[in-house]
Amino acid sequence: MITLENVTVKYPGAADPAIDNLSLSFQQGEFIGVLGRSGAGKSTFIRTINALQEVSSGEIIVDDYSVHSLSDEDKRRLRTKAGMIFQHFHLIPRMTVLQNVLTGRFGQKKWYENLLGLYSEEEKNEGKSVIEQVGLEKMAGRRVEALSGGQKQRVGIARALMQQPDIFLGDEPVASLDPSTAKSIFGILRSVHDEKKLVTIINIHDVEIAKKFSTRIIGLKEGKLAFDGRPEELDEKAYNRIYDE
Repeated sequence: MITLENVTVKYPGAADPAIDNLSLSFQQGEFIGVLGRSGAGKSTFIRTINALQEVSSGEIIVDDYSVHSLSDEDKRRLRTKAGMIFQHFHLIPRMTVLQNVLTGRFGQKKWYENLLGLYSEEEKNEGKSVIEQVGLEKMAGRRVEALSGGQKQRVGIARALMQQPDIFLGDEPVASLDPSTAKSIFGILRSVHDEKKLVTIINIHDVEIAKKFSTRIIGLKEGKLAFDGRPEELDEKAYNRIYDE
């Protein structure tokens, strides 16, 4: 479903590439945890998949389409099918939970509908349904600014679900949360993943969480592939390949 063929990303002025000749393939139903030190290329890796970051060389193929040969309009359509969950939530504080969740439909609506906040009753009901799915049904009318960090991340998940995605992407979505809340959020993500049979690829800073919830783990080091295997295969030797200087 997603294939990277010899992908390299080098930023202007950088001495070394952020991603260096990376070749990987991901299939429907895989929950992939991506590990690596800060600066290993994890964020760049995630951003290349939904065409937020151009590649310097190589090719990314999603559902038989070469991502970086697509028109800007087709890239926008691709992003509507890739639900993105961010570390810092990227919510609108003074809007309600439901209003924030409904913005997940922006890429599928006309510009004036987005500008005026026009949503059908069907869309509103779907928004309430995904809010219930993440356990916030009693807070649908509450402003996001009044929520805790864990609750805000649940809103972020619900917003991504509102896109009706085929792919779930996350860039350190629980890095700012306490360990208990982080595990709770990953429990929701894994439950949604299993129900929808998605491809889920998430950068994770906590190795134990990665091993607990992932079906496959990718380790990056200096933009190169340092590990690719099942969670139970991530032993001390493999850990050192990812994290040793």
